[in-house]
Amino acid sequence: MENSTRDKIFYTSFRLFLENGYEATNIRDICKEVGVKASTIYFYYKSKQDLFFYIYDYIYKDYIDYMESIETMDKNIPIKEKLYTLLKRR
Repeated sequence: MENSTRDKIFYTSFRLFLENGYEATNIRDICKEVGVKASTIYFYYKSKQDLFFYIYDYIYKDYIDYMESIETMDKNIPIKEKLYTLLKRR
């Protein structure tokens, strides 16, 4: 149950930050969308800023992993196959 709640907080916060911006999104908005109390969010994250940086780090790591997968792709693979592999990953 904990991972599910944490995931809901993560994805809801991510969506709200994208839709409304960081400054316009507050913990109450996230709580309302997820259906939890603020204490639940603060159980997982120290602050709204901590939550934002957790999301940022997650996205950054995913981007780095993606870029590394491009770099390690075999040079002898035909370009069409490389493109297919890269686009399929997204």
